[in-house]
Amino acid sequence: MSKAFIELRLNQKPATKEYIRYNGTGISYTETYLNSLKTAGILKGYGIRKGDRIALFCYNSPSFIFMLLGAWRLGAVVVPVNHKLKARELDYILKDSGAKLLLFDAQLESVVRDIANVVTAISTVGKVAGTDEFEELLKTAAPLQTQDICRPDPGMTAQLLYTSGTTGQPKGCVLTHQNVFFASQIAATGLTMTREERTLVAMPIWHSSPLNNWLGGTTYIGGTIVLLREYHPVHFLETVTK
Repeated sequence: MSKAFIELRLNQKPATKEYIRYNGTGISYTETYLNSLKTAGILKGYGIRKGDRIALFCYNSPSFIFMLLGAWRLGAVVVPVNHKLKARELDYILKDSGAKLLLFDAQLESVVRDIANVVTAISTVGKVAGTDEFEELLKTAAPLQTQDICRPDPGMTAQLLYTSGTTGQPKGCVLTHQNVFFASQIAATGLTMTREERTLVAMPIWHSSPLNNWLGGTTYIGGTIVLLREYHPVHFLETVTK
C-alpha cells in the first residue's frame, strides 16, 4: 500500500503534475512527496514511532494529507476525527485510541483547550498560543532519511476510524494498508478514473469514503484532487464553474 501510493504515485513524472488544488494554489506530486518526508521527519522529532497513533482533528487541508502520508512513512497509525465533535467526545477518542499526537485546526482551538487528555498538540491553518504550527515546522523540517522509512506490511494498521456511537461509545474500526489500497483501487477502476481526472472533494476527509475512495482513488490513478476546506453550496458551485 505505502509503496504503491507514495513511491510510485507521488514520485511520478512529470515533476510538475498537480496533485492538490487548494484555495487556488496547486501542489504537485513531487512537492507532496517531499512534504510527506518532511512531515515524517517532524513526527520523528516528536518521538513518534512505528505503531503510534496520530489524531487528525481538522477541516480539509493539505496539512491533513501531508500528515497522513508522513505518518505512514514512519509506520504510524492515523486516527481521523470528526471536526464537529465536542471536547468530551474528542477526549474519549484520544484516550481510547491511545493517540500520542494531535494535529488540530486553529479554528477548533476552543474545543482542544477543553480536553482533559494530555497529548502533544500541533495547530494547522493558523497559529495557536502554546503550540507549534505545522506550516511553520514544515518550512525548516529536514526530510526523513531513507534508512528510517517504514515500508508497512499489507496487514499493518493504516487507519483507525471511529463510528458515530449511535448505540454507545464510538468504536475504532481498523483499516489495514491492504484495506486502504483496495478501497482506492476499486474506486479508481470502478469509476474508470484516468490521470486527467480532477476530483472535487468537498466532504470531510476524516470520513472513510472521501478519504479512501475519492482522495485515495484519485491518488491511485494519478489524478488531481480539488480540495475544499468544507462544503458550502455557493463555494461548491463556484469551484465547479472554474
